[in-house]
Amino acid sequence: MAQAPLAFCRLGARRWTLPRKDTEMVSALEKSGHKRIVTAEPPKPNAKRTVESRQPQQPFVTACELLRHKPGDPILHLLPPEILRIVLSYLPFSSLFLLAGSSRHLRNVITSDRTNFSKVDFTCGLRPPRAAALKAVAKWGRSRIRMLDLGRAHGLDDPGMEPFFAQLCDGVTALRIASSHRLSSSTFLTIPKIMRSLRALVLREMPRVDNKSVNMIFAMCHQLEELDLSECNSLTDSAFSELSKWTAKRESGTPAIRAFTLSGIESLTDVSVKCIVAASGVHLKVLRISRTRATPRSLLELAGAPNLTILDVSGCPLGGHASVRLSDALVVMLSSTPALAEFWCAGVPDLDDTALQYIAASAPDLQVLDIGRCAGVTFGGLQHVGQACRALKHVNISWCPGVGSSMDLVLGAVGGPELETLDISNCSGVSDATLSLVALKCPSLTRLRIAGCTKVTSSGVRSLLSKRGIPFASLDLDGCEGVSREAVQQIVTTWPGCAVRAGLGGMDAKVKVRRT
Repeated sequence: MAQAPLAFCRLGARRWTLPRKDTEMVSALEKSGHKRIVTAEPPKPNAKRTVESRQPQQPFVTACELLRHKPGDPILHLLPPEILRIVLSYLPFSSLFLLAGSSRHLRNVITSDRTNFSKVDFTCGLRPPRAAALKAVAKWGRSRIRMLDLGRAHGLDDPGMEPFFAQLCDGVTALRIASSHRLSSSTFLTIPKIMRSLRALVLREMPRVDNKSVNMIFAMCHQLEELDLSECNSLTDSAFSELSKWTAKRESGTPAIRAFTLSGIESLTDVSVKCIVAASGVHLKVLRISRTRATPRSLLELAGAPNLTILDVSGCPLGGHASVRLSDALVVMLSSTPALAEFWCAGVPDLDDTALQYIAASAPDLQVLDIGRCAGVTFGGLQHVGQACRALKHVNISWCPGVGSSMDLVLGAVGGPELETLDISNCSGVSDATLSLVALKCPSLTRLRIAGCTKVTSSGVRSLLSKRGIPFASLDLDGCEGVSREAVQQIVTTWPGCAVRAGLGGMDAKVKVRRT
């Protein structure tokens, strides 16, 4: 469905975006008591803009982006149901997004004449809906809801959730719940029994998810492809001990789980990685085990996953194993995983130039390299990476003291036409000349972080603005004491859609500019 152009309207003291010249919506708003409505056409390219430190104007968004961009925005629950229905009418019928605070309106919207939704992505935002809204959703959404995102489910408890899940069992293929301390292990035992068609399951920061719950998931959800159990700190290696047994019982032609995100599970060790590789093998493509107890032995085990494309071992004690050196383990792993495209290894002090040389030689198609806070990295290692990996899109070398004053040489090595995100925060060699080089070498760059770079001045920022034809999506200048408030405001004026973060030294408060 084609999206209508949007313009700005003011509803009281708040800012809202509505389809331009939509007489039905404006009339309904006026009848509902919103008298202070001022519509505005999109500004002309050369027109002066009013700089707002917290909400820059951004008229060129679609209705879908409006509802999806910032779940939990309180403006939605201020709109009466008839207005919410009109807003939803600008969405494709396959999508429904419920934002926090709109539970009361949701019952009226979805149970009225809106019967055209077929398969629905249901997102509740930052706070879960109340029990009455869940009941209405369950009755209306049976066989319709395919993706269910209950957000940060602080208020959800067992009595309300088990019957809700039971009524939605027919079609849900993706479920996400995060940060619930009230849901007990019995609910997590119920979910896999009911939702056997799950392909993606996210249970983040759930302290009551235990080994028994995870084993039930493996036993019942034979179509599961993606599993995220980050920060579930009740889990141990026993949760994955029988993974191979349940994988073998899957129907013929059904692949094993291909993506595991297990970041922040403090008890996770090399034993779990061994079980995962043994079960998934050639099907394993994504493994995120940052901030666990994985050692270089885990890298040796990954030689059995030849199709691995994403690996995150940030913050793991990869240098703390007596019998296996990190460099040796990397050689074995990289020689067996030629498809590796993303390597996240921030906060591993033992990663050095030798390791980077192995990475450059074995992963020429690497797109993401995150080695922030790796003290052993210098320009020599990054030069090898820059020469061999010409498709780099994301590079993080923040807090790398070994880079030192050679930052311009480093940028000349890793910077390129494909680079989209660059984090060089707290690198002592970053200066105004570095920003000029960024504008010259990285035409596709959309996100730049130079926080804590005290040699950057307002002159360098203005030079970057004048040389960049395409605006950034985000720019982090936090701690750049040489950048004035006027220079930050100039960024906001020139790039109204850019999210700028600038904690200016000596100023009363931080200036934070975010997308609306």
